Amino acid sequence: MRPIKISNRQSLSEAWNAVAGPDFKISYVFDGVRFDEDIWHLPNSTPGAKKSSSTINWRMRLLDGTRFTDDQHADRLLWCKKLVASLLLSPTNGLSPAPGSMGKFPGAIRMLFSWMSYNGYRFPHELTPTVIEKYVEDLPELILSHQDHEEISESQVMLALFLLPLIWRQRKELEKHGYLPMPHDPFYSETTGEIARRIANKLDGWIKPLPDEVAVPLFNKSVWFLEQPAEDVIRLVEKIRGSSQVDVHQREEAKGQRRSEPKKNMDCKYSRRRRTHNEIMKFSFGIAIPDSAPWHPPLRSINPENEQITTLIRVRQLFDAIRDACAITVQGTTGMRISELLGIKAGIDSVSRLPRGIRIEDSISGLYEIFLIRTTLSKTVTSPRDVDWILGMRPKGSNEIPLAVRALEILNKLYSPWQRIAPTDFLFLGLPSSSLPLGTTVLKPLSSEMLSNSMKRFISRWVDLSDLPNDSAQRISDNDLVPWRESRGAIFTSHMLRKSWANFTLAVNPRLLPAIQMQFHHLSLAMTDSGYIGRNPLLVEPLESMTRQKRNLLIFEMVTGRTILAGRMGEQIERATADLHSEVVDLPSTEAWKKIINFCDDNQVQIFFSPHGKCCPIRTSEMRCQEAAGMPHLVRREPNYGTREPSLCAGCACFVLDAQHQPFWEDRYLQNWISYRRAEAEGLERQYQAVRERAEQAGSLLRKLGVDTQILDEKILRSVEKNNAWS
Repeated sequence: MRPIKISNRQSLSEAWNAVAGPDFKISYVFDGVRFDEDIWHLPNSTPGAKKSSSTINWRMRLLDGTRFTDDQHADRLLWCKKLVASLLLSPTNGLSPAPGSMGKFPGAIRMLFSWMSYNGYRFPHELTPTVIEKYVEDLPELILSHQDHEEISESQVMLALFLLPLIWRQRKELEKHGYLPMPHDPFYSETTGEIARRIANKLDGWIKPLPDEVAVPLFNKSVWFLEQPAEDVIRLVEKIRGSSQVDVHQREEAKGQRRSEPKKNMDCKYSRRRRTHNEIMKFSFGIAIPDSAPWHPPLRSINPENEQITTLIRVRQLFDAIRDACAITVQGTTGMRISELLGIKAGIDSVSRLPRGIRIEDSISGLYEIFLIRTTLSKTVTSPRDVDWILGMRPKGSNEIPLAVRALEILNKLYSPWQRIAPTDFLFLGLPSSSLPLGTTVLKPLSSEMLSNSMKRFISRWVDLSDLPNDSAQRISDNDLVPWRESRGAIFTSHMLRKSWANFTLAVNPRLLPAIQMQFHHLSLAMTDSGYIGRNPLLVEPLESMTRQKRNLLIFEMVTGRTILAGRMGEQIERATADLHSEVVDLPSTEAWKKIINFCDDNQVQIFFSPHGKCCPIRTSEMRCQEAAGMPHLVRREPNYGTREPSLCAGCACFVLDAQHQPFWEDRYLQNWISYRRAEAEGLERQYQAVRERAEQAGSLLRKLGVDTQILDEKILRSVEKNNAWS
């Protein structure tokens, strides 16, 4: 059959039948545009129109990093192409889309088919009303997880929904091709515009931080890479670079030689490769704490036939691992967006010896030193501008270096061989090829997409998620850890680090490595002691969003019986949510979560978090921290951070306590009873009555949480006996 070429919109019926028939691969869907081509560029007669406005690149990357033309998407790609062809050749409403309107199709295709791929749907008849409802429900997370700010416009939602009415409209034409039709009009009861307005105006609680079960091993492994592995990889890069530098003079001499003498160039190239290979073969890795053997086997042990990689590719993988570990550490411990992270400039300050852009300021109290960095903000503003981000904090006079600062120091050393020849002063550089090209001059700033995808590979290669359970400890949907385990972290997005930063800063997670715990504790202190949060509204958004998320989770776990609340306000919340419990007790976790969010939003429940407990300022007239500060009732909208402390909060009408705060009160119980018992042994108990009252208060709260204090009492007894034995 001779290919059918459409010219001036003639013979549309003939063309569409050709696409539907066995010879569709050689048919044309528009003037000069073949159906089987990977790029459809429709001629656009609009003056000044961009080429992209009338182009569909079917090799587009979906949100999981795969291309739409990859084999696993073959079924989806074929009927999607036929859908678009039917709109051009046989529109059921008689109106074909103008070539200039084709620019919106790639974005719409990317959203819908990424979601279909992730959920295992392949054909139009699978898009039932229930499935589409799930797609609409997932849209906020789908959109927000692939951008580095928490704003969704109506146009974004409209674009994500754009294809669904067209699939319904063209169902009979697709049926001619053998595809069962979409079973129901997806928007018979609510228009796409109404859905877009609803989603764009209600975002809180959609994007979740990394589950603790994922965050803990991820951060631990990232921090682990900052020690001995980072030193080794930097040393390895320097050795490879040194072997390459030997040829500098030979290359200079080769520039002036005659064309008839190419052998010297070849000898220079091969000798450089040989020396590089020798350096790699004899390189030895060090021992990383707490291991007793080198953290990585010798590179000479790599067998390309068995491992499918060469030694140079492995070196590049190790280079990327250090870079990704640094990026994860900086983002996860500062709350930066990935765009601000990539805006950091390279270099070390000659005076402070700190990475470029970092400065140290004293806190308001003068007790701490705060590390700040200035980087470029390009999101949420009309034009890029420099902003400050807090990196960490240390006691005045300490030599401690915050983790984020340490990570930036490592990145400067890691990238130093390329920074001198790079045409840009950004710290993160995109290196070509899959090996380590030390002599390359093709350098440009690293893109956020490349870094985000590399972080996913870091999780897949270095973070073991194989033993994850099906459900997280704080799940809001059933089997929420299964996708993490099965995809080996492929569902990770860098935006989750920003949410996790807010989560851990609000309440330091005791299960993290001590260094991580200290980092987040210092960040939390910096927020209150320096007033930095008030000066930098960029940090307000993730903290407020995470506060609402944690509020929803607290009520959710209490209503579903997963946690017990203590404190005077805890008892009041339990009474207020008694009816809600009966509504959600038999619902799946996802449906119960929706009802909890609506309840909290409708009742405007506000909760403020601290390591020792939560404040729900409903009974503002009885807020003890505000009374201590002498604040009038009208301004009592949140805790008074200047006067708030555990003993004052514990008896307050607005105080809420749950299992998350158990470690704090257990430690308080132990320390105060130990101090009192030691004083009692010395006959000084009358001077320690306040200490005893704090211990009894902690014990009372622990018992309300269902904690058996007998085990703690045994620890107290052993500590006192040990002290008496030494005295």
